[in-house]
Amino acid sequence: MGKNTVTRINSQKELDELIKACKGDALECFIALNFGAKSSKSISLDESNNYQIYNAIDDTDEIVKHDDLPSIFIGEAIEAGAFYKY
Repeated sequence: MGKNTVTRINSQKELDELIKACKGDALECFIALNFGAKSSKSISLDESNNYQIYNAIDDTDEIVKHDDLPSIFIGEAIEAGAFYKY
């Protein structure tokens, strides 16, 4: 059985670069929560450079303006060193 590797996402700029490298596919990532739980997300950028976010934990979609990312939970997770890509 192979070992799963994850990579910490350290900034919004890095997140954007990783999304663009997916070439149209969503970036599969997660927020590490207390006690080892994860909040999985699929994130892409739309034509207006806004984030399209699918939240697996509750099966919801949301659109977040690019400049608003630092003020939401994902931005806080990046700052706390708790945001990773699969």
